[in-house]
Amino acid sequence: MMKRTIIYIDGFNLYYGVLKGTPYRWLDLYKLCQNILCCENNIVQIKYFTAKISGDGAFTQGKYWDALESYIDCIDIIKGKIHPKNCTYRNPTNRNQNLTHRVFEEKQTDVNIAVHMLNDAWRNIYDVAVLISNDTDLVPALQMIKQQTEKELVVFAPVAGGRRVSQELIYYADFTNTIGYTAVRNSPLPNVIPNTTIRKPDHW
Repeated sequence: MMKRTIIYIDGFNLYYGVLKGTPYRWLDLYKLCQNILCCENNIVQIKYFTAKISGDGAFTQGKYWDALESYIDCIDIIKGKIHPKNCTYRNPTNRNQNLTHRVFEEKQTDVNIAVHMLNDAWRNIYDVAVLISNDTDLVPALQMIKQQTEKELVVFAPVAGGRRVSQELIYYADFTNTIGYTAVRNSPLPNVIPNTTIRKPDHW
């Protein structure tokens, strides 16, 4: 029996967990999901949660989003926000001086994933929810779905280099596994997206 399956992808967790610094960033998310799931999973939708970055990478990120939307019919890109934050720390060479460094934090993604997973469960539009993330902030959403529905929960953690799936996520999932370099290496988008002028960036 085929199971209606929705995929919920934490884009930044996937990127920093297994893609950053690799030649596999031009990633076909639908093919990736096909490669890691059973044949009984009928993928009805992929929800890709991310946020628009600034600086040199913004153009390439936008091109990747265009490629996904042009090539994958069932994908929905849900965007959060990037929030700047100033961090103050002691100058290691002058203990009397404080230095300020600006960092950027992703906002709304965890909440967006949790809301979508819960809402889709209550609307009964999936049998199986597949979460691609290793973020324990999503544990309360998994817990509520398990307590209030009979939906099947699957977690694939994007962890390379011997890291493991969070024990808190394992506790509430029906099945867990990892996504490593092999899975992403075997799931590339075409270098040129058919019927478009979108092509893989040279430095990717």
